[in-house]
Amino acid sequence: MPQDDQEKLPTSPSIPAQPAPSRILLTRAHLQKLNRAPGFPVGLGLIAAYLESQGIFVRILDLAMQKDWKKALQDALGRHSYTLVGVSFQITQHDEAYEVARYVRQAQPAAKIVFGGSYPSSAPIECISNPDVDVVCCGEGEETMLELIRSLENGLPFEEVSGIVCRGTDGQPVRTPARALIENLDSMPLPAYHLFDLEPYVGAEHTSDFTGKKQRCMELITSRGCPYHCIYCHSFLGKKFRGRSPQHVMNEILLLHDKYRVSEFVIWDDTFTMDVQRAKDICDLIIRSGIKISIQLRGGVRVEQMDEELMAKLKKAGVETMCVGIESAVWRIQTMIRKNLRIRKVEELLNLAAKYNITTIGLMMLGFPGEKVHEIRESIRWAYRSRLDYTFFSIVTPYPGTELYDLALREGYYKREGDFRNMNVMVPHLETTEVKPGVVKWLQIQAYLMFYLRPRRLRKLLSSAYTLKAFAGGLLNYMSVAISYYGRRFSSQAH
Repeated sequence: MPQDDQEKLPTSPSIPAQPAPSRILLTRAHLQKLNRAPGFPVGLGLIAAYLESQGIFVRILDLAMQKDWKKALQDALGRHSYTLVGVSFQITQHDEAYEVARYVRQAQPAAKIVFGGSYPSSAPIECISNPDVDVVCCGEGEETMLELIRSLENGLPFEEVSGIVCRGTDGQPVRTPARALIENLDSMPLPAYHLFDLEPYVGAEHTSDFTGKKQRCMELITSRGCPYHCIYCHSFLGKKFRGRSPQHVMNEILLLHDKYRVSEFVIWDDTFTMDVQRAKDICDLIIRSGIKISIQLRGGVRVEQMDEELMAKLKKAGVETMCVGIESAVWRIQTMIRKNLRIRKVEELLNLAAKYNITTIGLMMLGFPGEKVHEIRESIRWAYRSRLDYTFFSIVTPYPGTELYDLALREGYYKREGDFRNMNVMVPHLETTEVKPGVVKWLQIQAYLMFYLRPRRLRKLLSSAYTLKAFAGGLLNYMSVAISYYGRRFSSQAH
């Protein structure tokens, strides 16, 4: 860690002993190689900054960036006795998070272990059933973590803290009332970048996949919440769009640019352009500042929140790529998944992006419940004919906490409840009456071949050594996942 952790708190024999001040360790669980989630853990940085602003001692250990996570954790736990250890993780880190909790429990039995992040927020009852987990934080973590710490310091029961799941006096799970969303995101400090060694993050080749990463790069989140109700998506940050003010966003960009020499930014907002005027104002501030940066809009944009003025400003501010969430080109599927996206509007956005030379990445999903083979093929053909530069064809994956997950369990489409080791969007998970898993996988392979063997896209892939290298790496990873998937299927059939 970049700061000296050996500071001592003064004591005086003439003053009555006071409870030891809280010491907090925030971690991100380590990762399996195939599911390696790149990028900076923004959530940990935000929670740490807020706790520090309240006078609390905080350290961060990102186990996902450690070659030997056990040694790194052992060293951190040997340096201090911690009051509370937070473990943040996604569903693909499910088993690893429990490994971390077990290790912490053995090393420091008195420390309270708190799970947080997208998966714990979606499946808190499953998480709290593990004996090594004391509390599950649901949703935004800043204010919840502070209240948990104050409860510990004052000897108060956790049941009085909103936004968590814990155990009651009878040992049974207790879900407290939901916490109100933080309305004014500007009231929260910027991430605690000083608690990280940022070099491994800004230099990581995988930060923005094969479409970007030409420079020193970092992630940004400029808003929270999405007001749409697509059945496949989580809602742990709420269904209300809350944007940071343009100046607040600009302050973070300038901090990273001036202090850490970052010149490429990946924005992971669910809907960066939801407030069109706000997006334009952010662009104007970047343009007026005179700094030269590259921006990748990787969280996706809604085509309804776009006009030519905004596209022009995005280009002038430095936007090079944007992801466009499409999922399906079939209107029946659009209404069924409640995305309600008109393909004509998508085509208009793609034409605008091409006019301003902004690379577009389509996000497509194959194999929704009730989707027929000819409808999947129709989406693939549309993507092939479209002006998209790149496309990710993912297989529909029922993540816990989504309406899709509940539907799949209820209708018997998903029969591996609780098995989260292979929740990979390259692997079929559903078995519907319309399309068998093997058929969906074959259609996905066809989709990639058809899309990327089109001459203009093939030339684009071959035009850059970096792009070709990154794409080849992604292809090898994809093949490994496919081989693993078919290996498991053949093995299970043999038995």
